[in-house]
Amino acid sequence: MNLTIFARRMAVPLIAIAALGGCTSVKVQPVKAEDRIEHICIQNNPKVQVGDFTTVMQEGFQSHGITSQLVREDVPAGCRYTSTYTARRTWDMAMYMTDAQIDILRDGASIASANYHLKGKGGLSLNKWAGTREKILPVIDQLLAQMTPTGRVVTAQSNAAAAIKATPPVAVAQSSQPPADFTKKLSNLKDAYDAQLITKEEYESKRKELIDEL
Repeated sequence: MNLTIFARRMAVPLIAIAALGGCTSVKVQPVKAEDRIEHICIQNNPKVQVGDFTTVMQEGFQSHGITSQLVREDVPAGCRYTSTYTARRTWDMAMYMTDAQIDILRDGASIASANYHLKGKGGLSLNKWAGTREKILPVIDQLLAQMTPTGRVVTAQSNAAAAIKATPPVAVAQSSQPPADFTKKLSNLKDAYDAQLITKEEYESKRKELIDEL
């Protein structure tokens, strides 16, 4: 086969593969080893429309042995570590998250941050419609990579001790968040209303039904 013809035939699938992959950018400044975070206060951001974002954040912190609470107004005086966040969505047949920023502060000063960004809003990649958990939990894992599941510093001694004796279960703070399925349904309902797929009356009626089911 003529090499020129072969190259032309291969160009389309290669372009398609390039469009589907390499769309996600993650930049992380991890928590340093000396910061032994055991509890963190998440400052609620009412501007964020990603309904399950804080639920996923709490799940990510919990998986690293860090208890958390969602603070809607002033941060409690005893909460030394706090976290702020932003997240944005866009529309392409459905709403999906394109950008997110998580910052961790100690006594009001930033000590770590993580940024998630879909280049070109995800392009043709099917992964752009992945849920918040699939996108954000790996980012939080990188953010807390230097911490053990109990909030202690990772050292050779601690790893050896963990191999001899299992780490006791970590107490988990009760979350004030509504169930994840409720927030997801409410978010999907709002997306449908914003996209003018349902009327205001239908939106309010269905929203009341969801609240009554709690």
